[in-house]
Amino acid sequence: MSVPASELAAMQATAASSLDLVATIKRKTSFAPDGRAHQTPTYTTVLQNGQSTLACGMAEPSADIMRLYPEEFLAPSRRSVFSFPVTGTDVKPDDRITVGGRTYRVQADASHDSYPTLLQVIAAQVGTIVS
Repeated sequence: MSVPASELAAMQATAASSLDLVATIKRKTSFAPDGRAHQTPTYTTVLQNGQSTLACGMAEPSADIMRLYPEEFLAPSRRSVFSFPVTGTDVKPDDRITVGGRTYRVQADASHDSYPTLLQVIAAQVGTIVS
């Protein structure tokens, strides 16, 4: 049995309306010399539906997420699960998500539902180590 497209769109809109944070997504576009013979990545904002920011939600990873993606939780970094609207969102592994002055690196797409209502990704906070 399948869900009619109109009902799925309504569920996605309802889920998107619950997102309480604002994020900026940046993607590595080039490399620039840092003056010490190293190449430093340059990140550019990825427009989402023509906008530089988009609504998002952020949560601690559930035990189920950690069991499904164990390799993403091996390094000692703070991990979070970010949720975004399904429609018009462009987020890929290695992108940077900035929320509330903190930056996270996208590690994996965790959206594998038959009828997705939100796009979910696992991301690690950049520059932090959890002991």
